[in-house]
Amino acid sequence: MPTVLVLPSEDPRLNTGLGAVLDSTVNARIIDPEPGPGSPSARACSAINALAPTPPLTVVAFGETALVLPALALSQRTAHRRVMEYVLVDPRLPAVTESWPDARVTIVTDDPESPASLQGRLRGWRVIEHADFGDWTPDAT
Repeated sequence: MPTVLVLPSEDPRLNTGLGAVLDSTVNARIIDPEPGPGSPSARACSAINALAPTPPLTVVAFGETALVLPALALSQRTAHRRVMEYVLVDPRLPAVTESWPDARVTIVTDDPESPASLQGRLRGWRVIEHADFGDWTPDAT
C-alpha cells in the first residue's frame, strides 16, 4: 500500500469528512513542517525528507497548498521516491511544467465548473466530487 502524505493545511475539512477518508488509510501521514524561514515548499520538502516515507507516494494537497507540488515533485525525484498520484482538494492549481505533474492527478471538488475542474478535465485528470471521495483509494499501480 502506498504512503499517503497530506500537506499541512488550515482547511477544516482536513479534520472532518474528507480527513476521515485519509484517516482510514493505513499509511496516511500529515506533514508537519518546522516553522521558520524558508518557503512553504522548502519546509514541506524538508519535513517529508525527515520522515523518509516508503514509496510509492500519494500526495494530498488542499487549496493553495497545491502550489508547492512542482517543488515537492522535484524533491521526491531527487530522493528517488516514486509519486503515484497527486490528490488536489479544491485546489489553486500550480503551473503545469515539463517536470510536474509526473504522476496521475485527481481533483476533488463540489464545483464541476470551477477553473480547476475545467482545467483538470482538459488535461485528462480525474475530477471527482467530495461525496465520491469516500470511495477513493490510493493508486497502488
